[in-house]
Amino acid sequence: MTIFKTLLGQYLENRNIVFEEIHLQNPVHSVLDVTNACLCSENEVLKTMVFTGSQFNVIVVLKGYDKIEKTKLEKMFNQKFTLATKEKVLEYTGFEVGTVSPIIVNENSNLVLYGDKKILFENSFIIGSGINNILIRISKDEFLKIFKGNFIDI
Repeated sequence: MTIFKTLLGQYLENRNIVFEEIHLQNPVHSVLDVTNACLCSENEVLKTMVFTGSQFNVIVVLKGYDKIEKTKLEKMFNQKFTLATKEKVLEYTGFEVGTVSPIIVNENSNLVLYGDKKILFENSFIIGSGINNILIRISKDEFLKIFKGNFIDI
């Protein structure tokens, strides 16, 4: 039996999700850092962004180099959003900025989770693990089994 170093790894293993923990010598801080460390395509790298809303809070998952048009997000949900502070990210997700996973371990969280439909064109993903020098590699099929959000055009 493999012993996983992350809470997320344990969470996935307990749900029979196939994945790989990628242990890095140094933390990564950009999509370029991840692609170099993991020898993967930039399209496989997913970033997870947390927004504080006037009515509810959201997490948006998108490809690493993609950007969110905040005004489009606000029109979709008919409310104002701001990018969550590092303190709010930790409070909402249990993860520090830069390590946030799109797979929410804290099932009691009041976050609404969305993924950009563009990520569905990839076969595998590199995602945050909650620890700054460990990443998770997961296939799209396995990701879809565990992702608790909806997919929208962002």
